[in-house]
Amino acid sequence: MPAPEIQQLNSPPSLDKPVTCVLIDGSITYSADLRSQAEMAFTLPTPVGESPPFYLLSYKGTPYYYVHFHGVDFTTASKNVQVGFTGTWYVIHKLGVRDAISGAAAGSIHPDMKPGDLVVMDDFVDFSTHRPRSMLTEIWERPPWIGAQYVPPLCPELTNIIRQCAKSYTRGKVFETGTFGQFEGHRFESPGEIRMAKAVGADMVAHHQSSEAIYARELGVHYGAIDYITNIAAGLSSAEEAFVSDAEAKLGYEQCKNIMLEAIILASQRTPACTVCPQSDEQPVDVKNVTAKPVYR
Repeated sequence: MPAPEIQQLNSPPSLDKPVTCVLIDGSITYSADLRSQAEMAFTLPTPVGESPPFYLLSYKGTPYYYVHFHGVDFTTASKNVQVGFTGTWYVIHKLGVRDAISGAAAGSIHPDMKPGDLVVMDDFVDFSTHRPRSMLTEIWERPPWIGAQYVPPLCPELTNIIRQCAKSYTRGKVFETGTFGQFEGHRFESPGEIRMAKAVGADMVAHHQSSEAIYARELGVHYGAIDYITNIAAGLSSAEEAFVSDAEAKLGYEQCKNIMLEAIILASQRTPACTVCPQSDEQPVDVKNVTAKPVYR
């Protein structure tokens, strides 16, 4: 079934049922093509142009939004990944979602994490240099508040929900804790970069979840994430054993997708008691005095 036609809206859609969660993912759900199962698809205007497409779906009666990270246009300077992050998180804020659950395919740095394993992310290191370091200062001319803290770095409630759902995973080991190291991509890392990441404590490496955790905390959004290990990071293994097979990855991705969807259900059913993620009475705040800040080209 083809994906629904993408509507260019000027404001968030009016829905009969509130949507509390957004699923952010790239490789894990790519083969599942959630977009073709959507009830509607839309973009919204942002300070950096039209947003990436957002999709409205439902899983076992629970509605959620989906935005595909690799839907960002990497080929032009005006829609590169830095701008894509700004537009994506501007819309997440405008939609007023409470929770964000993210998935990523990652390279393993930790010697015990092998291709096919699943890691519940609970910490991060950000090695990016050109991506917005703060969403508050990126989309507000005068940020309403400043000084987000990251202890713990991810939402403890969503992290525990994901750990609970991950018990169903059978394609490899499940690691209930892991530190995510982020490089900007969209290339793979050098052996020297991996040695640097290992030296500061990163267990796995990929390209987007550190930024997501940062922006979620600044905007008062609860955030949890999983990582499917597809390969051993550069320089740490022989080429023959470095990558999971395509057939195994497809099976692993399917289970990871279901884990994230089950987590969305449990997240939507809870009454949040977490006081870590919303750090200010001004969260979430109205987006005012928006300016399009310069970004790396």
